[in-house]
Order: sequence, then structure tokens, then C-alpha cells
Amino acid sequence: MRYRRRLRSRIILSFFLLGFGLTGLFAVATVLVRERLEDQLIGEALVQNLADYAEQFHRDPEGAGGLPFEKIKGIVFSKRRFGNVPFEWQGLPDGVHELTETDARGRVRAYKLAVRKEDDYWFFLSYDIVQERASQRQLTYALVGVVAIFSILSLLIGVWSSKRVISPVTELARRLESLGGRERPEKLAPHFAQDEVGQLAAALDDYAERLTREDMRSAESSSA
Repeated sequence: MRYRRRLRSRIILSFFLLGFGLTGLFAVATVLVRERLEDQLIGEALVQNLADYAEQFHRDPEGAGGLPFEKIKGIVFSKRRFGNVPFEWQGLPDGVHELTETDARGRVRAYKLAVRKEDDYWFFLSYDIVQERASQRQLTYALVGVVAIFSILSLLIGVWSSKRVISPVTELARRLESLGGRERPEKLAPHFAQDEVGQLAAALDDYAERLTREDMRSAESSSA
């Protein structure tokens, strides 16, 4: 009985690990791909908007004071005002950077910052990504829940499947135990399907038949 339970435990564990592994890999891949694509799209949009903003500023410095976007804010610093640039922005090279800052209320704000530095002007375009990060966290929580649900489902399927798989083996063991002491044991193969267990039962029948014939020969030799 100990060996049957051990085999069944292995089957259950295999189903659980398979379900957990596949859904876990899918969840991780989903989060990573979404984050990478989102960062890439936001970065490309910011770079293009910053170039347009700088071009508009050079055409009309007075009319380029702001951008008509809710989450985007553009700032220009002239050469004589480079010292007024926020300290964390001053050393940033051209490109897109992700930054965080804490406001007066202690709330952390995350944003993307596109930087373009010219000899006479420095252009900055910030994009608030608080909502994007919040949606990423929600997606992560949802995927964790999905992984947990599918892992439990895999475990239940493993329990059910192991019972179906082990049942013929258990039946074969029970019938073997009941054959003890019989002069001509009952055939085992007819009680099982034509699968691996049935093949094993047929092999046991052949072995039992050979033992029976040997016993009969030994008995005849002794009587003679």
C-alpha cells in the first residue's frame, strides 16, 4: 500500500507542478512583455512630442509655453536659467528616463521624462505614469490569482487522474493477493483492459501457468 500511495503522490505532484509552472511562466511573460511594450511606446511618443515641442518653440517661443495634454507637461530652460533646472534633471543625458519624486504630502509620483539639451535651451517633457504603474500592479495581482486558481485546478485534476491511473494497479494487486493457496489460480488478464496493466496481468498469468506445470511435474515425479 505504501508504494501505491507514493506513486499516486508523484502523479498528483507532477500535475500540480505542470499547472503551476505553465501558468507562472505565462504570467511572468505577460507582465514583462506588457511593461516593455508600454515603456517603448511611451518613450517613442515622448521623444517625438519633445522634438515637435522644441521645433514649435524655435518657431514661436511665446506660443510654445504649454501643451494641450492632461498628463504631459513641457518645460524649457534658456541658457541663463540652466541653474534653475531641478537637481535630479541636470545630469540627465538626452533620451527618456523614468523618475520618482515625493510631493509635499508624502505621495510618491512616478513619471517619464524626455530630455533634449541644446546649446542655448534645454527641453523637458514629463509624462505622469502613476495610472500605468497602478494598472500594472492590478494586472500582477490578477495574474497571481489566475496562477493560484489554475494551480489548484491542476492539483484537483491530478488527484482525479491519479485515482483513475492507480485504480487498475490497485485492482491487480488485490486480485494477486486473493490468489494465494489456489491450486490453479484464476486468470487475471480478462479482468483488465488491453493496456500496460493488462499486459502485466497477462505476463503474470503466463508465469503462474509455468509454475503450475512445474509443480505438477514435480508432484508426478515424486509419486513415481
